[in-house]
Amino acid sequence: MTAIEHHSVVDFPTALADDELFDPSRDMLALSEQQPVWRLNYADGTVGWLVFDFPRARTVLNDPRFSVLPAGFPADDGGFGKATEALRNPGDLLRLDPPQHTRVRKALTAFFTVSAIAELRPAMEANVATVMDAMEEHGAPVDFVQAFARRVPAMAICSLVGIPQSESWRFEEPNAILGAFDRTTLEQKQQALDGFYAYVHELIAEKRAEPADDVITKLLARGELTDDELAGVVWFLFAAGQDTTAATLSATTYFLLYEPGRWQAVQVHPIERLVEELFRYVPVFRSGFPQRTALEDVDLDGYLIRAGEHVSVYQAAIHRDPGRYQDPDRFDPERDAAGHVFFGFGRHMCLGQHLARLEVQVGLVALMKRFPNLRLAVPRDEVTIIRNGFSHGLITELSVAW
Repeated sequence: MTAIEHHSVVDFPTALADDELFDPSRDMLALSEQQPVWRLNYADGTVGWLVFDFPRARTVLNDPRFSVLPAGFPADDGGFGKATEALRNPGDLLRLDPPQHTRVRKALTAFFTVSAIAELRPAMEANVATVMDAMEEHGAPVDFVQAFARRVPAMAICSLVGIPQSESWRFEEPNAILGAFDRTTLEQKQQALDGFYAYVHELIAEKRAEPADDVITKLLARGELTDDELAGVVWFLFAAGQDTTAATLSATTYFLLYEPGRWQAVQVHPIERLVEELFRYVPVFRSGFPQRTALEDVDLDGYLIRAGEHVSVYQAAIHRDPGRYQDPDRFDPERDAAGHVFFGFGRHMCLGQHLARLEVQVGLVALMKRFPNLRLAVPRDEVTIIRNGFSHGLITELSVAW
């Protein structure tokens, strides 16, 4: 089939209706039913592409003719892209292509295998128990986002990297400033990243002088990465591992509490299948995550992507592709949802996917055992949700009781 140049251009929706929180935009779904690929207006004035179907999405994410750089955003990000690009360190896997990406990722892979992450389970279960003890001591209601969803991944990353739990603010504050998008300025974002990288370089010097049992020390001992690369790796682990997992824990828990009785009903299902179905069914990220840029002209199964054009993958619609999943609009905790692209696909598939899976699995199991009658403590319309070009629905406050 000869590739065509398609000229129908759409704007990515800047807002979703309240009843679309757990579903792709109805407008976007209507477009996907007409054709699998559309032209897309980006906030910076460029025109790229939006992919709706599963096969083409996997091609975009896996084909070496598509680069992770430069990145565009379908909606205003408040300078996030500019700040991270300006202060990009060579170990930040989010912004590397082969061969550098291959070399840096290879140095990290051993720490994130299924077996390596499985060894973290006892410590993670203990951390989760500590977090829930604090919740009980505080008493209901509590803000689930701050009391649980943000604490669990923060504790996991601190343990992994070798940072005292009391120092977690060193990365939580910069993450909060960067993740605020248009609520913080470009200057504030750049200052936050400057401060974070300065701290990490101090930390590297400390680990070199006093080795410990953590990832930074082990990477230093192997000598495969420069200090700048190692600093970029630490930023990558925090940036990719804390806010994303916190957003996922918040969104999936809210979904399970949204309908009365759902929290209790899912407790009888295998946690592994339940979590994978939550990854498939509950949209956390919107178009622009993940996305790629064509390095050369590419025939995307009938659509001509020109060199330099951005391509965004709309995960929420891809996970409802009837060509991939039977009855895709139905939430089924017994479904085999393996093969979803929640963590991306191909060489840039999330390095920490097994860690994120363990955090969500351990977290939900522990919550269900400790709080079998967990419930929303406020009406649903009082839950604080922010929608932007990155997040399908970022829950910033979720009051719960038990």
